[in-house]
Amino acid sequence: MMTTAVWILGLLFTVAVVQATATDLPIVIPAKRTVGTGTADEATNQGCKGNRIDCGGCNSVIMCNYQNQTVGSYDCSSLDPQRPYCTGKGICTSSLDPKCEVQSDLCPKGNKYFPVPSNCSESVYCTDKLQAIKVGGPSLSFVFNYTGQSWTARKTTADCFQINCLTTTMQNKFHVYKPYPQLYVYCGTTGPMTFLCEGENETFNEAKRTCEFSCLTSGNFAIPNDENKYYSCLPTSTGSEQFALRRVVSKRVASIQRRDLSECQTGRIECDDCNTVKICSYDKSVLAHYRCKDVDPNAPYCVGEGVCSNIPNPVGDCNKANDLCPTVGDSGYYPDPTNCSQYLYCDENSVGYEQSCVATNNVYNQTTSSCFLKRKSADCFQVDCNNSKNKDKWFVYTPSPQLYFLCSASGPVMFMCPRENHIFDLNLKRCEFHCSSAGRFAHESGDTMYYECAYTSTSKLEKFEQTCPPLLVFDRLVQKCVDSNTDPQQ
Repeated sequence: MMTTAVWILGLLFTVAVVQATATDLPIVIPAKRTVGTGTADEATNQGCKGNRIDCGGCNSVIMCNYQNQTVGSYDCSSLDPQRPYCTGKGICTSSLDPKCEVQSDLCPKGNKYFPVPSNCSESVYCTDKLQAIKVGGPSLSFVFNYTGQSWTARKTTADCFQINCLTTTMQNKFHVYKPYPQLYVYCGTTGPMTFLCEGENETFNEAKRTCEFSCLTSGNFAIPNDENKYYSCLPTSTGSEQFALRRVVSKRVASIQRRDLSECQTGRIECDDCNTVKICSYDKSVLAHYRCKDVDPNAPYCVGEGVCSNIPNPVGDCNKANDLCPTVGDSGYYPDPTNCSQYLYCDENSVGYEQSCVATNNVYNQTTSSCFLKRKSADCFQVDCNNSKNKDKWFVYTPSPQLYFLCSASGPVMFMCPRENHIFDLNLKRCEFHCSSAGRFAHESGDTMYYECAYTSTSKLEKFEQTCPPLLVFDRLVQKCVDSNTDPQQ
């Protein structure tokens, strides 16, 4: 008997230590997850009916005196999570009483844990039949963490978010569940009802009473039923992980293509080119001009009589090839070497569509084809091709040296080395193989030769031209010389 008491005390001490030191604890999943109750204890509250021990509901046991008054109660899951249901005369079991199989308003979705709005230290496990099993936390010092589907140690009072639907000021209103704003609660007269926004990146807007897109992580996200626009989410200018910036960005914004109209032709306001409006005097001289995208980023094209539109001019030379598109036949994103916060989408015909980083202090990254927060001046690479010192001069696009450009009299002309691991050599004025990592790589002269990149010191990587032995050829997949008559994959 003494040994048993000591063992129980040791177990309780261990549990207390774990609860005091752990930051996150998993939620114990009941053994039978395919069946469960709603918060059916409220719907099927039985009370004392002549038995000293009885079921107070689908999940709870009550103790009664001889006057049929409840003198105590406990949840079955608090004793044994694998036996969360009460049946018969207060017996905890893993089998559910059929009358308890009711759907719960706290379950917007099945097979997942959801909060109990009125108690931050409780949760409900919702089964695939939308029946809820109430699960309490290890102690009141832990709160439910919906994102992690776990219990998190409470550090401040703000960590405990609760919605009291019993107060008159809260009833008949929607309330966002602030720890995870994709969830929202309606306080009805019969109790709280939990809902979940359907969209992956949607959160509930209390003022509009609807779910709408919100930047939860950085990246580009599709807009339903609109193939021509997308949401672009970037970190804030302070570099924090609060992805609060949201902007609708058009997928196709035409690049500037000059029509070389030196003077006004017909009206007081005209298009100077595909993207620029000019204001004219009566003597047909140009008084001023401006780019449409500087006035309205969603209407970057000039059409008709100097009207900015979101649709390019269907006629004329607005869709001619752009010199900033380095290849023909392949579409892709490329930088504007004169402006580090701008880039282009080039289609298969090398027609360029100009785009800009939507957030201030962001620059374009060719590797990811997206923008990122500039943290140092070197992050912004750009060359002023209007400077006379740069005219007719070649430059390597340093962030991605496979690209290079010439500052011509008419503006920058972009090129790209055709082979992988080749970069432009300013001295030789041609693309040369470059070692970016250790290994063997194919040689442009043929399959009997290859490049081998090896470290000659801890920081110096050099290239060596190698020749395969007779009757062998270099295979780029396995990065070695193989028999020309065999399949290297076998």
